[in-house]
Amino acid sequence: MTPKEKANELMNKMKLGWMHSCTHFMAKKCAILCVDEIINSSPSLPILGDGGTFGEDIELSINYWKSVKKELELL
Repeated sequence: MTPKEKANELMNKMKLGWMHSCTHFMAKKCAILCVDEIINSSPSLPILGDGGTFGEDIELSINYWKSVKKELELL
């Protein structure tokens, strides 16, 4: 899943979780908070990295989530 697709998926999940009473701004803020939590933890890999080492794969994962955050900020 591309970062843009993941950003849209997170926004939709946030809105549905509030039964459509959630504003776009609130959904965006909640989604960004979630992504920040993932970035600041040991993220599970959303992609199969070809880096070859665990450290390189984690770096790829963090970069993926940072891209998702950028896409959320553009929404």
